[in-house]
Amino acid sequence: MRVTDQVTNQVAMDTGIAVNANSLANTGANSTGNALLDELNKSDANKASAVTKNKYEEIKKSADTLLESAQIFLEEGNGSLLSALDTEEGRKQLKEQIAQLVSGYNNVGNKLKTSSNSLDAYYLQMLKEVAGDYAPELAKLGITVSAQGKLQYDSSKTAADADTVRNTLGAQSEFMQKLAFISEHISDNAGAGIKNLGNTYNSYGAASASSVLAGSFDFRS
Repeated sequence: MRVTDQVTNQVAMDTGIAVNANSLANTGANSTGNALLDELNKSDANKASAVTKNKYEEIKKSADTLLESAQIFLEEGNGSLLSALDTEEGRKQLKEQIAQLVSGYNNVGNKLKTSSNSLDAYYLQMLKEVAGDYAPELAKLGITVSAQGKLQYDSSKTAADADTVRNTLGAQSEFMQKLAFISEHISDNAGAGIKNLGNTYNSYGAASASSVLAGSFDFRS
């Protein structure tokens, strides 16, 4: 198989866009000769691209929301969420933010499941692992991790002392730092996917071979 074909096939796997038997380099030169059929092929490819773009946009939006929620917990100093845990209002706000964090986490996981991008599958696994790794600590705050990796929150069980809350969800919390890190990378990868879908397309609407570079960063960097 030619290198060009290998690249094209990888793009097809990552974007969910069907690629015909011809290589990307030869597609433009080998049309069917049937104008109607060519237009139908182009239409089908464009529809596939639109669906893929929509999925990327949904993933990015959900990841940005989760990142914003995580950053609220990572804030320090007066006026931050975890600076007022000794007050009734502070505890109320804490529970509301935990509920939003759990909802955001689950939403990102659901969106990632709709993606055919291999890196998204990797991030989904990382989300599940980070939640599982800190399940005992999260349980003290009323957050449980299901066998499927989803979070569930019972606000009536959020009776942990302030130090436990800060250690589990605060600025020094490894769980929260990792969650923010993963969320940011999920968003970046989705953004790269959206950008690449907007690059030059051939007559059939297939993405250029350069889009195979999308999301080629190292998660652990």
